Amino acid sequence: MCKSFKAGFEEYAWDTSLLAPMDAGCLAFVIQTVDVRLMVKTTARLAHSPQSTYRANRRYLYLPSKQIPDDLFETLTRELYQTREMDFTPDVVIAKLVNEHQDTSQTNGAAVWLTESLNTGRTVKIELITHRFNGHTPSEPVALDVWIPKHGFVYQTDLYPDKVTNLMGKTLSLTAIFYPPLSVVLQDKDPPVYDGLEFRVMYSCAQQNNFTWRVVYAPDDWWGAIWENGSGFGLSGHVCMDKADVGFGAIYLWENEHRFTDYR
Repeated sequence: MCKSFKAGFEEYAWDTSLLAPMDAGCLAFVIQTVDVRLMVKTTARLAHSPQSTYRANRRYLYLPSKQIPDDLFETLTRELYQTREMDFTPDVVIAKLVNEHQDTSQTNGAAVWLTESLNTGRTVKIELITHRFNGHTPSEPVALDVWIPKHGFVYQTDLYPDKVTNLMGKTLSLTAIFYPPLSVVLQDKDPPVYDGLEFRVMYSCAQQNNFTWRVVYAPDDWWGAIWENGSGFGLSGHVCMDKADVGFGAIYLWENEHRFTDYR
């Protein structure tokens, strides 16, 4: 049972327009919006809600509908990259519009040369930015490339590099129950004991994909439950409400939980 997002708390008029291509298997979206943060929350919510029947990792390119001052853009992107949704959405690219009248003296490399060399009216360049996603600073902004009319991409960078195969020490949150021999949780021991067949699978995954983890544990709630509004308690509720990225412990394919979470 893997990453899910709260469902049912918010609904918008454009939900239906987004759900149709999602359920048709569309894996890439270009979205122009005045509020990137709201749209990121919307797509994350819809992708893991009972309304969505096709689950997949998708790629997003967000285009601003107007030019945003540098200081405001940096503030907005920094706040966006620190949201919980970005912890499980690796492939998000944001375009920043920059026109020729802005001061480019602080920019180095080919982008400046190409921009200053264009003599065709109003020149616009587009800077493409993402977040690191993995490692110990997952919310750190990363400049990917610059696109300039008549020249195309300056650096020919892969805009959607693989950020998941090697998580570079990123910390994930796990939740489990005491259900030997599948999962053994003894948090009152020093050091705590996390063992059992399913924990050993997780140890292997952590080694293979290079991540660390911490355990969210509510021993009295067992598997818990998920309610229709997307909230819940126990193991299932922790995953559904984003308190944990992964949950395990003798989990079967339960119909209600399957509507709100992803099974692997």
